[in-house]
Amino acid sequence: MGAKYWTFCLAYSAIFPVTGALGGSLQTFGILLTFPFLPLAYMGGMAMVALVQSNSFYLLGAFLSIFAQVLVIAFCLLVRKQAKEQQA
Repeated sequence: MGAKYWTFCLAYSAIFPVTGALGGSLQTFGILLTFPFLPLAYMGGMAMVALVQSNSFYLLGAFLSIFAQVLVIAFCLLVRKQAKEQQA
């Protein structure tokens, strides 16, 4: 994967943790943007809390979980794009 895919994955994954740390109406905005990934992000965040025994690691776990999900989707889209290019 190219640098633009990694940059997109990191930037998109950081939306929820950054807006969550800022709080207020920005937190609502972050929730709306990352809504499809939040069920697994919640589980990832809680797993990180259980692993480290500190609530302050929830956002890190959520970030890693969203990053993994976005990375899989970006990889699938890249494979699909390459397959279409080979057919043409």
